[in-house]
Amino acid sequence: MLLENLFLQYSMKHTIKCGFDTNNYKIKIDAKSLVDGSFILTVTKVVSLVEKRKKAKPRRIYKNKSELKTISYSFDSMDDFLSLCREFKRIKLTSFDGLCSDSICYKLNNQYFLVIENVNQNSEHSGQFFTTIVEFCTFVSDNSLFACSIRERGDVIIKKNALAIGQKI
Repeated sequence: MLLENLFLQYSMKHTIKCGFDTNNYKIKIDAKSLVDGSFILTVTKVVSLVEKRKKAKPRRIYKNKSELKTISYSFDSMDDFLSLCREFKRIKLTSFDGLCSDSICYKLNNQYFLVIENVNQNSEHSGQFFTTIVEFCTFVSDNSLFACSIRERGDVIIKKNALAIGQKI
């Protein structure tokens, strides 16, 4: 349901921007992920042969790399996550207000995931944050669809401000 809502918002936004209307049409969706964490989404209208067809020009939509985004990391154990939180506390990185809007910890398939929402890469603490976090976990994706998949299928361990709450445990 979450993925469907995300796609509907995306299609409404780009219907206006590109003039590609999918209302009252069957559509075919192909999604391909790339090595750098981005993805290509191809949406094709399926029209009946009776309808008059117009030749459409393909358009590329580029994502602004400086936008706020959602980032996902994986941990082998909850102890690894708590070790990261202790390290943040040790280096006095205790407030994540300017860095992200929220952090949530999930468990899925015996693996732990940290989803960090609306990451501000221009924050004064972003360098210290990203340098520290890679020592304790593995970067998984900066794709919001991947984060939606974790939200739908995973079990919530820490619902809000996981990084701040982990420092208190």
